[in-house]
Amino acid sequence: NGRGTAETTCYIDGCTFLYNKCDDNGGAIKAQGSIKFINNKTTIQENTAPFGAGIFIEGYTGSVHLPNASSIKYDLNENLELINNSATSYTHDGVNNPGKGAGIHFCFNDQMTLEDKSSIEVAINGVSITGNTISGEGGLGGGIYFENTSLASHEYTFQINLNYGTISGNSSTSKGGGIYVYKETVEANAVDESILTVRGNTSSFGAGIYIEEGSLEMANGTISQNSITGTGNGGGIYIENGNFTINAGEISGNTVSNGNGGGVYIVGSSGNGNFTMDGKGFINGNSASGNSEDVGFGGGIYVNGGNFTLTQNAEAGQSSTNTATKDGGGVYINGGQFIQK
Repeated sequence: NGRGTAETTCYIDGCTFLYNKCDDNGGAIKAQGSIKFINNKTTIQENTAPFGAGIFIEGYTGSVHLPNASSIKYDLNENLELINNSATSYTHDGVNNPGKGAGIHFCFNDQMTLEDKSSIEVAINGVSITGNTISGEGGLGGGIYFENTSLASHEYTFQINLNYGTISGNSSTSKGGGIYVYKETVEANAVDESILTVRGNTSSFGAGIYIEEGSLEMANGTISQNSITGTGNGGGIYIENGNFTINAGEISGNTVSNGNGGGVYIVGSSGNGNFTMDGKGFINGNSASGNSEDVGFGGGIYVNGGNFTLTQNAEAGQSSTNTATKDGGGVYINGGQFIQK
């Protein structure tokens, strides 16, 4: 974990982590210092833990602060695949603790003991995260869980890039079948025409991506064929007092069978809860249906107390062939607003 120095890196080259288990953090790997996957494919498969069944990545914690500002780098790339890892919720002292990040759990919280003004850099380029699942009550982030709770006082610098790769077929019992972002800023920028693909994930809310008081900016990519299981909202994306910007890319073929917001569901207040479509974005072929009076609205986008902003650069963008069994096949606005700039 690099205690005593700011320059320790673990290199992993062509390894297999299979059927490992722990009762807390990191079924296969727990990393507190810099880590990099190099040269040959490493497979992390069918490991189990409540938090980070595949990998648990935690900003440095310990009883002693590192004496100087440090730089920690996590390099997750084409040399890494996470397959069919499993996280489960558990009960401790009568309190349910939801499973988080069956594939990867990034935890940067107020227990970090890096010196003030340290930097944390996360690069996710080309990772394949498939078939990871969370069971038990309240599961969060079947593929990836990003967590940052209270770090402003430390003046840490964060750079988190989820540039490209495949996040598919993951599931959680509650929120964020593919990705869950909590109080964190994540950028998804295409590199050399490679894109981020979030496809075929399932959960009760935000089957593809769930953003809570955080932000995700997507320069390119595809969020498609994600679906809500049972009753819930946001087949592609669920935004709760957070921000999502799509500068280019596609949100298509996502479904809600008994809820609202087939493509995107936005809930917010006091200026929070923002979806911005800026550039050549496409929201096509999403659907929302339901069997009661208050569901089946907003096939493409459902705005509930937040904002949907369409900028002047979005002439080439489209919202088309979305369907709803009730109102708002393309966009349904309920207590929020549509802004065109």
